[in-house]
Amino acid sequence: MKKLILILAIAVLSLLPGCKDKNSAPAQMTEADYAAKAEQEITEENMDTELDSLEKQIEADLAAEE
Repeated sequence: MKKLILILAIAVLSLLPGCKDKNSAPAQMTEADYAAKAEQEITEENMDTELDSLEKQIEADLAAEE
């Protein structure tokens, strides 16, 4: 009887969805993806603003490492 209950419990648990959400994994961007994104987001008009933003982000990252 215990074996039957154990087998039944394993069968039921195997039907339950796992903890890992397949949609939660971040998509891996390639170099071409980053280049295409930069072409769309960085224009001649906002180039200085984007550069300032990147410099601030790099400075913050360096400060966090120290």
